[in-house]
Amino acid sequence: MKMMALAHFLAQTQDASLLMQRLLPWLLLLFALILVGGLFLMWYRAKLKKEETQQEPMGFSLADLKKLRDRGELSPEEYEVAKNRILLKHNANLAGKGAKQNKPEAPKDDAEPESN
Repeated sequence: MKMMALAHFLAQTQDASLLMQRLLPWLLLLFALILVGGLFLMWYRAKLKKEETQQEPMGFSLADLKKLRDRGELSPEEYEVAKNRILLKHNANLAGKGAKQNKPEAPKDDAEPESN
């Protein structure tokens, strides 16, 4: 009885060894694919994050607006409204996606324009 158990154990060991010989290369290949795929996803995510953080050109700068106001192409009220919009957009970009973007207030009708 002991001899049969030993023979049965040896047969199972040989089958397991053969199974591992056939399975091991495939397991290593699967592991390598998972590793390469993970590295690719990390690289791609970093690339997307880098593109996301690059700021878009704002169109007009404050210096451009000041020149337009000084030339008379913008009224002081229009200048203030445009300046507030640029500053709000800039602050929202600095604060990130979670920042709430408030619309700039329209100039008050009873406010007198500033003289420059």
